[in-house]
Amino acid sequence: MQAAERITVVVADDTEDIRDLVTLSLDIDGRFTIVEQVGDGRAAVDACLRHQPDAIVLDLAMPHLSGQRAMPLIAAGSPATAIVVYSAYYTADEVTALMGAGADAVVSKTARPVELADTVAAAVASRHA
Repeated sequence: MQAAERITVVVADDTEDIRDLVTLSLDIDGRFTIVEQVGDGRAAVDACLRHQPDAIVLDLAMPHLSGQRAMPLIAAGSPATAIVVYSAYYTADEVTALMGAGADAVVSKTARPVELADTVAAAVASRHA
C-alpha cells in the first residue's frame, strides 16, 4: 500500500448504530474508505473475500457466526486483511487469546474515534511492514 492510498475497511457489527458510528469515525479521519458494512459474522467473511480490504473492524458477538469464529476464515481467505476486534467486553486474558487467534488489535467500543482510527491504521501498517 502506498502512502497516498486510503485504507480500505469492512465494518462488521450486528448493531446498525455501531456500524454507522464506526463508519462515521473512520470517514471523518480521512485515511479510510469503508467498502462495506455487514451485520453478521458470515457476511463479514464474505465481504472480506469479495473486497480483500486492508482491515476489518469486527465485533465478537454477532449472529450466524461469531467474530471469533470468523477470524480464521477471514485470515485464510483474505490474508492481507488486518483484523481489529471491536468489542465492549473483554478481559486481559481474552485480549491475549484473541491476539493468539489471529486478531491484529483489540479496541474497546468506548474508545474515542481517534483511538479507533489510529488502532486500525497501526494494525494495517504492521501487516504491511
